[in-house]
Amino acid sequence: MTTKFKALAGAMIAALCFSAVSAAADSVIIGGTVPDGHICEQVWADSGSPEEAAAVFIAALVTLETDPDAARDCIERIVDGRYLNGGAINAELDRHLARLIMSPAIARSYLEFATPDTGYALPGEPPWRILFTRDRRFDLGDGFYQVRVQRSGASADREVRLRRDGQGRYRIYEASDLLVAVGG
Repeated sequence: MTTKFKALAGAMIAALCFSAVSAAADSVIIGGTVPDGHICEQVWADSGSPEEAAAVFIAALVTLETDPDAARDCIERIVDGRYLNGGAINAELDRHLARLIMSPAIARSYLEFATPDTGYALPGEPPWRILFTRDRRFDLGDGFYQVRVQRSGASADREVRLRRDGQGRYRIYEASDLLVAVGG
């Protein structure tokens, strides 16, 4: 079953649009990079699954290459407070993001068809697909969830943990596994 996010603005339709495919949410299609933090936050707030929320985060990571300010604004709005200091990205996450700016292949490796053979080049024009898997540890209890993102150039999927906040939204709680180097 396909679920489409509602259109929020003309710019979002062109630049950032998500849909989850299948009941297990095994893939999420993103319409491209994030145009700004406000639209990113709106799309994230409408996420109906941990995979959709993780896809917004990955879209922000891909955006770091072309528009670091928009990407950082988006990330500040959707991560759990453990990644923030006074509302801004904390030093730990900031170091990871700086590495991604220097090595954009890391973020692009989560997009289907961005492979070591292509130097992790963007797989053509958007939309792009991000593949996910769920295992028996999907629901960790107490409002925590874990999904696995398939990644080219890595021998195993990468985990991202999310925490459901008081408004029912999935915040990025632990994403360090997504921010490490790729092979190839």
